[in-house]
Amino acid sequence: MGKKRKKPVAAFVLCVVIFIGCVLLCFLRRDLLRRPVFQETMPLDAAFSAKYEKDGNIYIIDNGTFRLICMDPQGRINYTININKWKEYVRIYDSVIDENGNLYIYGMEAAYDAYMTTRDIIRQYDKNGRYIKDIFTIGYNNSLDNPRSFPQFGSMNCEDGMLTFSRVVRDRVYLYQYHIIQDRMETSIFAEGVSDFSVAQLALRDFSNFIYTTRDGDVYEVKEGRSFLRGSFDFSQDEGGIIPWYLSYDSAGNIVFFDMASALIYRIRGDTLEEAVPRNFFDGLTPQGEMPGVGLAKFGFFNQHFAGVYGEKVWYYNGSNFRTYEEGITLPARERYEIIIVQCSFVLGIICFLLALYFLFIRILDRYISLFIKQTIFIIPITIAAFFVFYSIMFKFMEEQVYREIYNKLNIASTIAVKLIDGDEVDSLRSIKDFKTGTYRKLTRILKEICGNNQDEWNKIYYAAIYKIADNRLFWLAQSNDEVNMFRPYAYIEEGTGEYELVAKGKPFVSIVPYVYGLWAYSNAPLRNGAGKIIGTVEIGMDMISYEISVARQQQELVVIAIGICIVIVLVLSIIVSIIIKHLSNIVKVLSEIGKGKYDSRVNYRARDEIGNLSDGLNFMTAELQNQFRKISSLNESTIRFVPLQFMKQLGVTDITKMKLGDHVQRNLTVLFFDIRSFSINSEMMSAKENFVFI
Repeated sequence: MGKKRKKPVAAFVLCVVIFIGCVLLCFLRRDLLRRPVFQETMPLDAAFSAKYEKDGNIYIIDNGTFRLICMDPQGRINYTININKWKEYVRIYDSVIDENGNLYIYGMEAAYDAYMTTRDIIRQYDKNGRYIKDIFTIGYNNSLDNPRSFPQFGSMNCEDGMLTFSRVVRDRVYLYQYHIIQDRMETSIFAEGVSDFSVAQLALRDFSNFIYTTRDGDVYEVKEGRSFLRGSFDFSQDEGGIIPWYLSYDSAGNIVFFDMASALIYRIRGDTLEEAVPRNFFDGLTPQGEMPGVGLAKFGFFNQHFAGVYGEKVWYYNGSNFRTYEEGITLPARERYEIIIVQCSFVLGIICFLLALYFLFIRILDRYISLFIKQTIFIIPITIAAFFVFYSIMFKFMEEQVYREIYNKLNIASTIAVKLIDGDEVDSLRSIKDFKTGTYRKLTRILKEICGNNQDEWNKIYYAAIYKIADNRLFWLAQSNDEVNMFRPYAYIEEGTGEYELVAKGKPFVSIVPYVYGLWAYSNAPLRNGAGKIIGTVEIGMDMISYEISVARQQQELVVIAIGICIVIVLVLSIIVSIIIKHLSNIVKVLSEIGKGKYDSRVNYRARDEIGNLSDGLNFMTAELQNQFRKISSLNESTIRFVPLQFMKQLGVTDITKMKLGDHVQRNLTVLFFDIRSFSINSEMMSAKENFVFI
């Protein structure tokens, strides 16, 4: 019996040990649990940039999976850095490597999403992706009322042991250079030509040599502190043109940038403008409904090798051949094995947990577990599940009500905003060269006032923007956020291309869209000129961070409520079960007394429930037993008169029911014979009664 008991105990201990190991493994590598089962390739959910670096690898920043990926041009991953481990949310903007292969990452660390920044940070990693140290941080004191938004910074550059980068903040450009060997950071401020936030983007070599572009299309190069105009470009809604963006140096010191209007990458070589990557390679990559240039994201290159992001595709060009990585990128064998091990550990942990419960409660403690514990084990999970189902239904209903309120507020806001903007003034702005005109400044001021006058604490309006509509095309004209305030093409308006088609037909719309960085809500209302023609749309948008924060808090409250409900359930069950156990204990006590022969014991419980029925049945049974015992006792007394106990004892029998015909025993006995003289003659003369009296 002892060996049988030891086997379930050993199995229980083994299951517990395996379960704890699986829990620890899954907790330490919990990021792998979100991967597809037995994943071999990794799609790029929201690639922000791709750069070809001097070590021959492509570095991809994917803010959808919160990773920086280092892979070779064949699509094989060398290593990845999980940037989400920094804090609750991190968005990487740029990366660069030095001559030794060390990696430097420029990112933003935030509490809830990318626009509630707590600090900027640059981190250093070795050539295998292992963290070394933080070399630069800038903290921000942000709140929902004053979020830090869309910082503009130049591409990071690393040459001759010096890491350089820049940040454009309002009306100043901050220049930074970090001496890697000396571990020393230097800062400078460049203020020439940056009034009214005209500097759009800057690429830095050192404090005396850098390039930058302004929002009206001019490209300048600063050499040894002197500024030279390297190109003046224009873009208009009628004639098209070039909008320079993402400036960089090539190895020969030429300026490379991409055109936001045509999605082409150009190189300024001396006074000549040439294509750095042939335009035919980008044919077919533009997402449906978008204009060329919108889909092209940040790129990077070394010598004649280019890599970048277009739409949702990462592309690579080696000077002759062009390829995209639409099928995803191949994970290294080690990471594939880790995914399999972690996911199998998760399943194994669940199985071991269930087996441990089975061995503990069914095979080991079944005879020792009280009714209270058994009920608690089953009732509490069922109650929690029912509560979560109920909460989900109620939360869905509340969410619909909140969305309806947001729709109404944004619709009202965009309708009012349209009345504050002169459609004829908007119609007069047709080129990026209009950026410095009084009309453009007036529009941006109105947009800022629209956002500033909103005092709703729950959902602050985050941005207001004006789009122009011309020849079935949508142009981004102006926005309240200075950092992204630039005239540029945005999308085609064609049949079936989406919501902006409704605006072009004079119908306002409101939408809530889930992006990688969270929920966004925006509304559009048609903007008309004096003649009543629709020439654009006013868009009012808000980051749903307040809503998401409130949801997170409600979820925390839900956990507290669930715990409270569990506690209440346990208390109520304990009271109910304790009452039941008390009455059952009285029944057990009465049964024990009956077993000892006290047939007059009774259960004092009167109720119309199961325990009451049990008590009545027990009392009835006890009464019947008592009556039967009395009858049996009387029968025994009568039997003894005819078959004395001493006679049965001589036969070796204690129970008369076991005596059989012919039972006998042979013994030596002394017989005392007593005779009454003349008894036979006398008894014959007496009646039966007189004989018994005589004797």
